[in-house]
Amino acid sequence: MVARDARLERTARGLVWGAFMNTGQTCASIERVYVERPLAEKLIKRIVELTEALQVGDPADPDTDVGPLTTRDQREIVISQVNAALAAGARALTGGEVPDGPGYFYPPTVLVDVDEDMEVIQEETFGPVMPIIVVDSLNEAIARANASRFGLTASGWTSSDSIAQRLQAELRAGVVTINDHAVAFAESTGSWGGLGESGIGRAHGRFGLHELVNIKYVAHDPGTDRAAPWYYPYDEDLGRFLGAAMPLMYGRGLDKLATLDTLASTKRFRQRVRKGTLLANLHKLL
Repeated sequence: MVARDARLERTARGLVWGAFMNTGQTCASIERVYVERPLAEKLIKRIVELTEALQVGDPADPDTDVGPLTTRDQREIVISQVNAALAAGARALTGGEVPDGPGYFYPPTVLVDVDEDMEVIQEETFGPVMPIIVVDSLNEAIARANASRFGLTASGWTSSDSIAQRLQAELRAGVVTINDHAVAFAESTGSWGGLGESGIGRAHGRFGLHELVNIKYVAHDPGTDRAAPWYYPYDEDLGRFLGAAMPLMYGRGLDKLATLDTLASTKRFRQRVRKGTLLANLHKLL
C-alpha cells in the first residue's frame, strides 16, 4: 500500500524488486499494489521505466535479472490470468505477451485499470505480474487490501511515522514491512507466518520454536495436606469459601480485600489452607 507521501524512487525500486524477484515465484512476492491517487501517475511511470530495464534471460548469466518460470503449467496460469484481465479492460503498460523461443519465460508485466473481480487480483499469480490499483484514500486502500482471503505479507510505503504505525496496525497480514518488502523472511528472530488462507502457524523466532515443541504444563503440590480446599464435601461452608476466594484471586484493586474476613471465617480456610504458603505468595494476590 503506497501512501501519497511515499518517496518516489525508493518506493518504485522496492515495488519492482518485490514483485519480480525470483520471477515473482515466492510466497511473499507483491501480488497487487494500491497507490493513493496524488502519487499514482509519477509512481506508475517510474515503475514502468524500471521494469523495462530488467534483463530477462538465462538465470546462469550474471547479468540476468529475471529468469523463466519453473514449469509450463505455471506459465499457463500467468498467461491465463493476464489475458483474462486484458479482455476485461485492464491495460498492460509493459509486458503481457509470451516471448518467442525456448524456455518458460514471461516478461515482467505491469497492469493498470484492474479491478477486484479479476482473477489476477483474487488469486496468487505466482509470476512476474504487478497489478496496480489507484485509490482515493488510505481508508480505501486498507479496506481493499484486507478484503483478500490471503494474508502472508503486506508492505506500506510512506515517509510519515504516523501513517507507518497505522499501516502496521491495520493491515491484515502475518508480516508487515514499511518501505521494504519480503526481507523479513531473512530475519531469523522475527516470526514468519500468515493469516487467512496463507498458512497456519509461525516459523522463525521464539514463536517458530514453539511450533516445534509440545507444551506441557506441570502443577506440583507437595501433597502433605489431607485434602485440598475444593475437595468434598460440597456444603454451605464451601460456598462461602469459594465466594470469598474468587474475588481475592481474580479481582482488581483494594476491593478484593473486602472478602478477607469472610474467607478467614470459613472452616475450609482454617483447616485446609497453608497459611505460610499463602503469606509467602501474598504479593501475587495483591
